Amino acid sequence: MLLDCHLHSTHSDGAYTPEQLAFVYSQLGYDFVVLTDHDTLAGTHEFIRLLKQYGVKSTTGVEVTTRFYGGEMHILGYRVDPESKVLLQLLERVRKARVERALEMLSLLSKLGYHLTFEEVKLHVTGQVVGRPHIAKALVSKGYLSTVREAFTPDLMADNGKAFIPPMGPEVNKVIETIRRAGGIAVVAHPGIFVDGRGRIGINGKQMMELCDMGIEGVEVFHPKHSPQDIWEYLRLSREFGLFASCGSDFHEGDIAKISGYVPLELWGELKRCSEVLSSS
Repeated sequence: MLLDCHLHSTHSDGAYTPEQLAFVYSQLGYDFVVLTDHDTLAGTHEFIRLLKQYGVKSTTGVEVTTRFYGGEMHILGYRVDPESKVLLQLLERVRKARVERALEMLSLLSKLGYHLTFEEVKLHVTGQVVGRPHIAKALVSKGYLSTVREAFTPDLMADNGKAFIPPMGPEVNKVIETIRRAGGIAVVAHPGIFVDGRGRIGINGKQMMELCDMGIEGVEVFHPKHSPQDIWEYLRLSREFGLFASCGSDFHEGDIAKISGYVPLELWGELKRCSEVLSSS
């Protein structure tokens, strides 16, 4: 199976609508694709419905912002009940916390000489969720920066940067518990690029064990920002802790690249369990 279990639409901070994504992925020959917008399930129904018309399998998905060791962690929730009250309430709280966080970041940016209003940021928000990419686009639009990438530096909004505010969302154990209560499966997103409150990069074995104790069932081993060393390390940890290995392009904008480019040919078999767990409904 050719699968991509991590992508974003205009309902969070992606550039394409769920309709556009469904069409493009079907044309690329994918067998299984999951929309995992940040902190919202708004596009799920339409995305799954359209993929079904194209003969492509899918399931519900969401990427939830949470806190872990003082840093911002993302947990992917698959096969969740989109009508789950406990999950919808959690996501609403996370979205409100995002607004509070954005306002604090704007205050820090103002002190650094980058003056933006929240109204100017909202011009770049296409869905329910506001995040750092929207602030970055507002900085570009106002002429402070030339590219969005320039906003994600230590001098501005990179993790632990001068204008960075840690996530104000719930602790990771609460998020995992809620995903499971909603009938879902919790997976660690891109562990190799996690940055804790002290600036240390990557989830280590001890932390992965803690996440397992909280109810994690899978880990996103294959991701475009994972180095070959990251891939082998998280593949090793997935085997050690009995987790399934997942893959995702984390697509937001630009040209859609096949996730196969991030999965070494000899390791495609590692995704068999992932496809079995997530595609069974």
